Amino acid sequence: MSKTEQRISEGKKATLESVATDLNNGDWGALYYATEEQVTSLIDSGRISEDFYSRHQDYQEEMRVMMNQAMAEFA
Repeated sequence: MSKTEQRISEGKKATLESVATDLNNGDWGALYYATEEQVTSLIDSGRISEDFYSRHQDYQEEMRVMMNQAMAEFA
């Protein structure tokens, strides 16, 4: 389990450190939990590639679609 997923499962929020560690280790699942501000901050500080900004947007859209599907299924 990634650092970010571990934090989320414990009821905690994703941190800059957990998101950066996960992304740099190739675990892009952290993009589901990271905020736009966190991604921007990590890019601006050079801790992750600027390519992650567009990937973050893709993951957030995917999450919105999954949430809408779940809501429709269980409504």
